[in-house]
Order: sequence, then structure tokens, then C-alpha cells
Amino acid sequence: MKPVVLAVDTVGRSAGVALLTAGDLTFTKDLGERGGHAEALLPAVLAVLETSRHDWTDIQLLAVAEGPGSFTGVRVGVSFVLGVSDARGIPAVGVGSLDTVARGCYDANGFDTGTYVIASMDVRRGEVAVARFQARPGSVLLQDVETTLMSVSDPGPPPPAGTALAGDGANHLWPDTPSLIRWPGTGPERALAAARLAREHMASPTAPVPRYARPPQTPERRS
Repeated sequence: MKPVVLAVDTVGRSAGVALLTAGDLTFTKDLGERGGHAEALLPAVLAVLETSRHDWTDIQLLAVAEGPGSFTGVRVGVSFVLGVSDARGIPAVGVGSLDTVARGCYDANGFDTGTYVIASMDVRRGEVAVARFQARPGSVLLQDVETTLMSVSDPGPPPPAGTALAGDGANHLWPDTPSLIRWPGTGPERALAAARLAREHMASPTAPVPRYARPPQTPERRS
């Protein structure tokens, strides 16, 4: 029987939680825009559990988007999931944020084999984290270009026509290129993608480790 997965994604401008049942039913909750995710997270999780008629004892796997992303966004989700995992003894899996974006876009659109998906995450300060994936035979989506930070003011030449540009950086990159397929996605859609990816990687789970887009800034101490 498939495990029941509870997933959290607080990395992007929008955020969400999702529950994937043993029978592949899905329940999601939107956490709204950036700024109130920490306060909204626990009530949203409890609401999803209530709506799905599950409780903590039913959850067999926790999943969290671990970045890259802003320091606060990554920390909120990873800290919450690690705390729940420790308190309740539920295994936790970390999933890359760009993987969740690419998977969410693929699930929503069902691209043909060979289609490229550029996953993007707005990490602020005029930069977007991006990685390229390609649809392969057998409904497989594989990353074929390493993650990099791209300047919004100078993203370089646009990708080929028909490329899917996914994530909350989608509207910042090449805004005047109509030949691209744009899928901004939502927090709940990304959380659901994280749940599916975590379930698929249960055989070789990786504990959540924060992936910050850049080192956190700390004030310089004065002597």
C-alpha cells in the first residue's frame, strides 16, 4: 500500500501544504503570499488533516521543499518538518524546490518527450534560481542543466520556442517572448509535487537539508 504523505513548501512567494493519501486522493491548502507563512503553516496543516479525515498517526512520510530559495522561506518549511519528524517519529524527506516546480509543471501540462522545462524560483535581490529539465520516455523528467542564479536584468538569450518556463520567476525572465509556455504554479501545486517526488524516492530517502540560494547575511560585529 502506498504511504500517506504530508508535504510542505514555503520556499516561494506563494506557499502551500498538501496531503497525498494511500489511494492517491489529494488535499491542499494555500498559505497565501510571502510574509505570513510561518504563522499560517500549522493551522493549514491541521486544516488539511481535518478535511482529509486523517490524523498524525496516519502520516507515514513527511516531505519538504528544501531550496534553493530565500533564507526565511527555506528555514520556515524545513524547521517545521524536522520538528514534526522529531516529535512524532515520522520519516522526513527533502526535495529540491526546482524539482517540485518542474514536476508540478509537467503534471499540469503532460508534455511530449523531449520538451524542455526551465524551473525557476525568485530568490529576490534581482536574481532567479533556475535549472533545466527534459521530458524523457516513460513520463520521466530529468534535470540536464545544473542549478544556477540568473540576473533578472540580464537573463541572456531566450530558450527555444516551445520551452516551458515554470515557477515564480517565470514572469521575470524573457517577459516579451510569447513562444514560451509559462506556468507560474501555486504553493499547493508545488507541495503536491513534493509529496509525489518524496513517495517516488522512498527507496533512497534523503533527510531535509536547507539549500539557501546564497549564504545568509549576518550583521558585522563591531569591536
